[in-house]
Amino acid sequence: MTTNQIHRKKWLCNPAFQFKLTGFFVALALINLLFFAAAVNWYFHVIQAGILESGASPENPVLTFIVNQRSSLNIVLLGLAIFGTPFMFVLGIWLSNKVAGPIYRVTQDLNNLDHTGEQKIIKFREGDFFNELRDALNSYLERSHHSKTKNNDDNN
Repeated sequence: MTTNQIHRKKWLCNPAFQFKLTGFFVALALINLLFFAAAVNWYFHVIQAGILESGASPENPVLTFIVNQRSSLNIVLLGLAIFGTPFMFVLGIWLSNKVAGPIYRVTQDLNNLDHTGEQKIIKFREGDFFNELRDALNSYLERSHHSKTKNNDDNN
């Protein structure tokens, strides 16, 4: 672990943002799945109608096979929706934490600096986004600290 990293266990740094972002992407994935299911069902319907129009009887084994495959695929798609949604939700919270966590950390450290005057290096967890923000803020705080120190030395 480098000096610019920290480990936190807080999964919801900004619940409103994280739930909104995760909800958006879960909804988008479910809508995509619904469109896919509609397209597949339409495709099976077209095949089934084509076979019936060719004069095949409704008891034709090929039609029975198509109907069974359509039902099986619908069950698979429903299973994906049921079991995939919690997975997408957890993944969304984890990923949104990589965005919200650094913002939370910067906010906490700047509020601490404002209230106590204690300046410390801003640290992010490994894998967090916005490391360039951390580096820029640490550089600014260091320059600010040197400038204050120099001004205090000049005044004495």
